[in-house]
Amino acid sequence: MVAYLVEKLRENPKDITIGSEGETTDKDRFIFDIERACGFWKHYREGKGHHIGLIAENSYLWLVQCMGIIASGNIVVAYNYFQSEADLKHLTELSDTEVLVCDGGSADEYSGFGLPVLEFPEAMSEFPEAIEENPEDEVVAILFSSGTGGKSKPVPLTKRNFSAYGLICPKEACGEMTLMPLPLYHIGGLYCYYDLVKGNDLIISSAKRWLRDIERGDITRLFVVPGMLNQLFQKLDSGTLKYEKLESLKNVVSLGAALTEDQEERLLSMGIRLEVFYGLTETTGLISGPGGEYKKGSSGKIMPYVEVRTEDGEIVVKGPNVMGGYYKLEAQTEAVLKDSWMYTGDMGRTDEDGYLYISGRKKNIIILGNGENVSPEELEEKLYRCPLVLECRVYENEGRLNADICMTKGELSLEEEQREIERFVKTLNKSLPLTHRITAFRASREPLEKTATGKLKRD
Repeated sequence: MVAYLVEKLRENPKDITIGSEGETTDKDRFIFDIERACGFWKHYREGKGHHIGLIAENSYLWLVQCMGIIASGNIVVAYNYFQSEADLKHLTELSDTEVLVCDGGSADEYSGFGLPVLEFPEAMSEFPEAIEENPEDEVVAILFSSGTGGKSKPVPLTKRNFSAYGLICPKEACGEMTLMPLPLYHIGGLYCYYDLVKGNDLIISSAKRWLRDIERGDITRLFVVPGMLNQLFQKLDSGTLKYEKLESLKNVVSLGAALTEDQEERLLSMGIRLEVFYGLTETTGLISGPGGEYKKGSSGKIMPYVEVRTEDGEIVVKGPNVMGGYYKLEAQTEAVLKDSWMYTGDMGRTDEDGYLYISGRKKNIIILGNGENVSPEELEEKLYRCPLVLECRVYENEGRLNADICMTKGELSLEEEQREIERFVKTLNKSLPLTHRITAFRASREPLEKTATGKLKRD
């Protein structure tokens, strides 16, 4: 996996730039740093296959260590550092993590985990070692599934899983300056691996820094989840971000959830090319994405290595990108993997051109007292048509549909915005069947609770 990346970097005549937090380096230094990390982990413990936890903020060194650990024949276990200490301890035990690696100056935060803790600068050898290719079915990383509810489950992924898209992505357009603000501990953030394979420059950002980083003036490609676009539009509308700063931006890649019609229209009106990727941690990301002209409302074209069918509206997939099962969780594996087919839990359909359309999560479907099914995502998309709605979540309460709304911070007062939203909801309800109407809502300026990857949390 890493040997393939290095091969592609060296083949590329372009001097690829990789950086974060205002500092950049070239591909030769990047490869050298991976080799130094590889050299350290080859000798840290005897043998290969050790589970090494990465628990740190997005950074250049995070990516270097991730690649170095894999190149040494060991396994990266990628942690969401925002989780509680109790949850993190549980996950280290569940995944058999043997050592933790963290940001410089952060070791004390994890001293109570009962594991050795190293900081990034300590996990680099003075002597680089050659990178060897991983066997096809060797586990290279354990990521944690991140649905909108329930407990995280460890997902072992192999070189074969990562290679499914990695072998075809070099054929796609390259020469971009990519800004990656999604968390690297999640499969969405690890798409930066594929951008480097393609030959793109890469700036690693974060949820805290991306609105500042996008003002560099040279970003051409941006990864987001839809909620981030609302933040971007709010800054543009308030004048705190000038359109001129986005003149270089030509491509927006959206993951995690469907774009709303308004988000699509606004980006397209700015002359920006859209790509919507759909996938799960369990499918090493891409089930659908690039591969054809953009179709409004779709989640892209089904990848050539994936078979897709639907059962009772649920999307079921099969391919070399699909995991072999959760780590040491046999019952949970049997619930989603049947005869190598992965039951995604997402509802959707395909069209005659091979494009995939997602209508919502199966477990999110609200079953009303009369037996009728309601997709909260479809109602939320309608609420997003109100320009004052920044975020929203529809849910069932005693047999009725309610909504939580986070409002924009515009020129109107809080009370005026609440009244405007109330008028919008009343008008919207008139166009909906009686059982689909929103009977109550709470509107404030407090952000709604989300998962680490920006998805709305649901009960």
